[in-house]
Amino acid sequence: MFIITKFCYVTFLSTPLNTKMGLATDSQKDMTDALNLHLKNTALSSNSNPSLLATYGVLVLTNFSKDAQARYAINSDTTVKITKNQLSPFYDHRPITTASNCHYKGTGLDLKYNIDTTNLNRIILRTGHFIDMTPQGRDGEKTFLNNVPICTDESGPAIRSWYNNFGIHYASAGIYLHPYYLFDNCGDPRGFTIGDDEEDDLPSHFQSSIERMDGLIHSALTKCFKYSTYSKTKNFSMSVTQNHGQGYQALIQIVMQNHPSVIKRPSILCRNRPSQEDDSIQTYFRRYDEFLELRAFTEDNHTNLIHPGEIDAFIDGLKYSNFLHSVSRLERQDPSKQYKFTPGTIVPTLTAYLAYDESPSKVKLPSKKWIPHPKSGDHRPPLQEMVTIYQ
Repeated sequence: MFIITKFCYVTFLSTPLNTKMGLATDSQKDMTDALNLHLKNTALSSNSNPSLLATYGVLVLTNFSKDAQARYAINSDTTVKITKNQLSPFYDHRPITTASNCHYKGTGLDLKYNIDTTNLNRIILRTGHFIDMTPQGRDGEKTFLNNVPICTDESGPAIRSWYNNFGIHYASAGIYLHPYYLFDNCGDPRGFTIGDDEEDDLPSHFQSSIERMDGLIHSALTKCFKYSTYSKTKNFSMSVTQNHGQGYQALIQIVMQNHPSVIKRPSILCRNRPSQEDDSIQTYFRRYDEFLELRAFTEDNHTNLIHPGEIDAFIDGLKYSNFLHSVSRLERQDPSKQYKFTPGTIVPTLTAYLAYDESPSKVKLPSKKWIPHPKSGDHRPPLQEMVTIYQ
């Protein structure tokens, strides 16, 4: 089974060379303080209940280094976004061992992944994603090839949204896809490298699994991008066709079209905030959250939908924004009502406002009703063919 948690990030605790030598910088100290505070708040500090520390979610965290434990634990915090500078490798300070009950013997290297000491199929990535590469068999493959998300066009926002949906789809099917913000110019046509060196993204014993998944991903992509002269994704369809059987290679050609790691001026991707347009509030929220992830990665901007200014901007992009600003103003100023404006509650809060009787979304607009011509021989004055009836 392959498992991957929702992609999110808060402050990482990485340990560069000068920290190993006891020369921690001020910024590293700030990161350490922030991490310790978070661990305290999530019952994962050294003073917490041992059972909570030993088991968190679906895996035993103590089988990983402390750095990896922290990244995994805080990966569930959807209010904080990742920056490119924070994707530093792990410092695996676990001692190199030859114990018979320990499958992973340790390397002492700064790797881009952290391996479970008791199960080599399990790793944690720099983003805090937990990966379990235990094969799922035919059932997992069938799940992956059914109901594959479709990409609607070739714009940057559409690609990122599709890739996120694709990630949710494959997470339950035992298929590995590289996290979007870990892609860079690594030189490998698949978009990531496999090996046991510090520059590799995955360990060498994942090689056979990745080769097996390559064809499955290509089969899924053929369903995502069916070629048509009038298709808005016909260029992507051609990439899939040209890379027959090489799903990872086709995928990287699609994803890297507008990826911030390869664009010379990635800040232009964040020039304009999204707006609701014809989407539901929930869909607009998801697109806005993807925009915040992109901006955090490209501009080192951690502002999120807890910050009052960002909530203002989010509401500005909604239909009926003037009404929503007016009706929410007093509650947003009330400390006891702040729970209504968190990332997890703001959508139902705004939806409830639009259900008010005075909401402009409730105003009944005029509709047209067909009025027939008078019958032949009827000497009454002719009626208008169309009249406006206010319901």
